[in-house]
Amino acid sequence: MRIFGKVFVLGVTVGCELLAWLVTGQSVFLSGGLTWIGVLAGSALLGLVLELTLQYGLDAWRYVNAAGRQRLHGWTIPAWALFGVIMQDTFAVYAHWLPFAVAIPLTAWTQGFVFETTNQYRPMWRYHDRYRKAFVLAAGWIGLAIVFTFGLNTLVVGMGTIWSWVNG
Repeated sequence: MRIFGKVFVLGVTVGCELLAWLVTGQSVFLSGGLTWIGVLAGSALLGLVLELTLQYGLDAWRYVNAAGRQRLHGWTIPAWALFGVIMQDTFAVYAHWLPFAVAIPLTAWTQGFVFETTNQYRPMWRYHDRYRKAFVLAAGWIGLAIVFTFGLNTLVVGMGTIWSWVNG
């Protein structure tokens, strides 16, 4: 990942952390305790699974600086870990006021817009033709929102993370 991609992911993470803290009074890193370790580790693991199945298995995308070949970069898995934090915080903000069924698509739409728009102006990855269709990207972002919020909390961290922010 080029320097822009690293700064972008770190910047969005900090922004989402601050927004979640201001809206809900909690965030992944700022709330204390060890929850952040579970979120980062679980998100990194989910990111690795997505890389192996979608990038390598289905050939859905390639990173721009990969020079036409598939490979994991040193920053790829840490970026997925931070992506999990971004999705957790975004969902927590929406779910603070809205039901789950509304918060998930809003999380997907918001971060899909942020990441895909930025990727259009400063390419970090390229989708292969069959995955460039709008409905495929929309379904993919809904899937990412479900996996990195509900799935991550259910399977890796336990329901105590974002649900305590939403209901507390």
